[in-house]
Amino acid sequence: MFHAVNRWRERRKYLRTLKANMSWLLIELPEPMFEKILASYPGIKAAAHTAFEQGTNVNEESVRVVAAVMGEFLLQGLSAATRQQIISSLRSASQEQQPAPEIDSAAALWTNVITTMERQAYFMVQAGKIDSHWRDLLMSEVLGALDGQIADERSQRRVFRALDDALLPKI
Repeated sequence: MFHAVNRWRERRKYLRTLKANMSWLLIELPEPMFEKILASYPGIKAAAHTAFEQGTNVNEESVRVVAAVMGEFLLQGLSAATRQQIISSLRSASQEQQPAPEIDSAAALWTNVITTMERQAYFMVQAGKIDSHWRDLLMSEVLGALDGQIADERSQRRVFRALDDALLPKI
């Protein structure tokens, strides 16, 4: 009985930490929108329970869930024009000499969400909470979705990149 109660507490703590981490990664997303997105993906709770049972690191699981949810949401929930505006804005931000493009409010919101999410994942790497490949996975999903790639295409691209890194000689 005591073991079952302890396990229940551990699971509850895991789920709370998972949600808090996801909220922290998506801190620039308005709270009602965050809750609406979570409610749109009912499989998150079952996946979280499975991850807990398998002993998956809660920080890694939170990045994995955010990557999956954001990849699908950005692809399905935003128009191609908005996704292109976000890509242009992200490119402009990474190349500081280029003037910032004119973008609408939806693209501005999502550009801010994505850049903050990437920064939060970077902080998790620096703090030793996750390995850098989890941050790479997150950004691969997001950038692939913005480019209009479905989940299988994004996954295949990561596999090819990993194979290239493993098989091609380093110059």
